[in-house]
Amino acid sequence: MKPDACPPDERDEIDLPEAARVLGVSRLHVARLIEAGLLPHQGTGSDPRIQRSDLHAYKEELDRRHALLDELTAEAQEMGLY
Repeated sequence: MKPDACPPDERDEIDLPEAARVLGVSRLHVARLIEAGLLPHQGTGSDPRIQRSDLHAYKEELDRRHALLDELTAEAQEMGLY
């Protein structure tokens, strides 16, 4: 699956499959993020709805963390630690 950017849209909420597509992960992974309380949602059961702004904020935080890990890895390699 290829991640997509959050396109501007008049819909404020998106469903689980669309959230998975945006994040580039499986629907099961998104469901687990919801279960763990890492991704806010509305509704229960088989049709949780996610605010587009919440998904965008989660993706930005995830991207920020990945960038920090890349920096730390590069520093460790330069120091010969990795």
